[in-house]
Amino acid sequence: MVDSSTADLSISSQCRLLSINRSSFYYRTKPVKADDLDMMRLIDKQYLKTPTWGSRSMRSHLRRRGFKINRKRVQRLMRLMGLEAIYPKPRTSQPHPEHKIYPYLLRGIDINWPNMVWTTDITYCQSLISLFEKLRFYFFDVALTPGLIQKVIANVFSSARIKKIFV
Repeated sequence: MVDSSTADLSISSQCRLLSINRSSFYYRTKPVKADDLDMMRLIDKQYLKTPTWGSRSMRSHLRRRGFKINRKRVQRLMRLMGLEAIYPKPRTSQPHPEHKIYPYLLRGIDINWPNMVWTTDITYCQSLISLFEKLRFYFFDVALTPGLIQKVIANVFSSARIKKIFV
C-alpha cells in the first residue's frame, strides 16, 4: 500500500491518498508478554470449566491461585482472547412472534370455595408418564391410555366439589 522507498510521493501524501493516518503507517504491534501468555492460558483453561465467569470471578480465581492481578488486566486479556461471560442477555423474556397465545380458561368463572380451582406445572408430565410406563411394565400388563390416566385422576379427585367442575 504505502511504499516508503519511492521518492515521487512522500509518505504523508501516500497516506492522505489512501485515507489512512500517518501514525497507522508507523505503528508496530508489540508482542504479547510471556507472563500475559501464562495468564491467558490459565484464564482460557478456567473459562472452559466455568464460561459464566466474568472478569471479577476470574480475577478472584487467579488471586486464590497466588497471582497479583487486577480486574482491568483480566478484562483486557479476556477481550484480547475474545472471551465473554455467558449470561442471560436483555429481552430474553420476549415471546417469539409465531408462539401461540393460549386463552385464559377461568375468565368469567366465580371461584367460591377452597380447592375449586387447581393448577399444576406440566413441565415434568413426560417424566411422570415414563414412570407410569415403568410401573406398568413391572406390576401389571395394561396399556397406558389417556382414558386410564383420566380414571386415575378422577379417583384422586373424587370429592363432590371437584366432580362439579369436571361434569
